Amino acid sequence: RPEKDMGGYVMATLGNYARKGLEGVINVPIGDSVQVRAGAMWNKSRGYIHDGANGRRYGNEDYYILRLGVNAEIAPGLENYLVVNYYDSKDDRPSWTPWAANPASNAYDKLVPILEEQKALGRYHLVGTSIEGGNRGTRKLLNIVNHTTVELTDSIKLRNIFGYARVKSFSR
Repeated sequence: RPEKDMGGYVMATLGNYARKGLEGVINVPIGDSVQVRAGAMWNKSRGYIHDGANGRRYGNEDYYILRLGVNAEIAPGLENYLVVNYYDSKDDRPSWTPWAANPASNAYDKLVPILEEQKALGRYHLVGTSIEGGNRGTRKLLNIVNHTTVELTDSIKLRNIFGYARVKSFSR
């Protein structure tokens, strides 16, 4: 929530699998009655699961988040707080790793050599599980919330909360 003091921060992240990220927030008071707070976050990383059949990596992340908050004291006893959030993500989610099979299955004898090869490689290297086009997914979310509070008396407040959300998602 926006604050009455000027401030903010910036943070960077680096890590395994080419992980990089940035996050920052700024808080700006505009006079005594309006405060604005804006923030952003971005993260990206290379996948940690390797598909030996096609050389691709799964578990990739690439997303960003934006947020804007505005608090306004419109008049004595009348306050409005607006928050807008936006999220955009593209990823290549991890594929399942074959580890066991039902011995009663008709295909069990054919699966045993694949399972043994998979166990020798470990859980983060896939054998024979390529999915055409990968496990790509995208998500976009827009969320708006508005709170209006009217103080009728010292002990009675009237509050209106309005919300809107739009979500678009695709997964393969």
